[in-house]
Amino acid sequence: MTEQGGAALKKSDAREPADGVPAGVHPSTSPGSTGSALASMPMIWGYVMLVTSIVFNGLRYNLEAAALNVQPESSPPISPLGVVIAANYGSVVACLLTGWVWRQLGLTWGSLHRVSFAACIEAARAQGWPVLLAGFGAASGGWFINQTNKLYGPEFTAFLGNLIPAILVLTGLLSGERLRLRELFAVGVTIAGAFVFSYRDGQMNWSGIGLMVAGCVLMSMKKSLMKHATGVGHLPSVMTLSLFLVATWGLIGAISSGSLHFGTARSIGLCVAAGISGAMIGMSLLYAGLNVVGLARGAPIDSLRPLAVVAIGMITGTALPARLQLLGGAMVLIGSAALAGMGSRRKELERASAPVVAAATKP
Repeated sequence: MTEQGGAALKKSDAREPADGVPAGVHPSTSPGSTGSALASMPMIWGYVMLVTSIVFNGLRYNLEAAALNVQPESSPPISPLGVVIAANYGSVVACLLTGWVWRQLGLTWGSLHRVSFAACIEAARAQGWPVLLAGFGAASGGWFINQTNKLYGPEFTAFLGNLIPAILVLTGLLSGERLRLRELFAVGVTIAGAFVFSYRDGQMNWSGIGLMVAGCVLMSMKKSLMKHATGVGHLPSVMTLSLFLVATWGLIGAISSGSLHFGTARSIGLCVAAGISGAMIGMSLLYAGLNVVGLARGAPIDSLRPLAVVAIGMITGTALPARLQLLGGAMVLIGSAALAGMGSRRKELERASAPVVAAATKP
């Protein structure tokens, strides 16, 4: 490799791909990857995509809260597992249809053109068990989170959902991983912020904290398993398979517990819109933005999605946080953003030290 080529490679390290790109394979050398085109985009467009993904992911929380609050007159309202089922099955159908449309039109945006039944089956054969267990964790965690959303509102769910990075770091500590003092400090700030945010009207919302901690622990398990599962293969197809398994686990749980309630067509429509907003549009923009700006720059921005939840809630009049909640929420955001940035920088350093597979060139 020439000195000029080596310098170019070092420069490109700042724009490492998101999780799901095989270790040691740079996006510009990965067959069929759109990473090369994304990495060549101006940085400003990467930030635009990340901010837009935050808006769509924040919209998801508010749409699910609206679905849970629909009170039909002649039937039970939609259950938390009903939200899991409708949102995820709706996302699966949307991903498959979008993949088919993208192939017909020759579009490659977000690599969704590669999503198909065949690709999902291939992903199941290669990574079935991790994704299957991840789906179970996400469905179970989704019940706790949706239950919290129903009882305490989308802003509570969104802010305390940022406990996931702290739980992932603590899991690494329990597994023998050596952590830096600043990482533990960021964990402490995040957890303290969650307690401050939960304190209202002279008392601590212990039930809300308990529900969210249980949901975040299960979601952390899901993230760890998906990190392993998406280490090889086509990320959108693996994600589509994961969405299908999450919905299926939710369906099994709802049938076995007798809580299979979907409320009205409006409830289902809001859930499907939430799934498409967060799982397909939001995540596609998130991974595209991370490919442009890099993990270390992009991950802290993604942790700010509760701000979109609050902004949307304030516009609709459903979220009016008090001063103490603003303080606790700021602590949660600062701590979780710091953790995301530290973890992403570590991943980039690991990728930078991994061997790079050279692209095949024609003589």
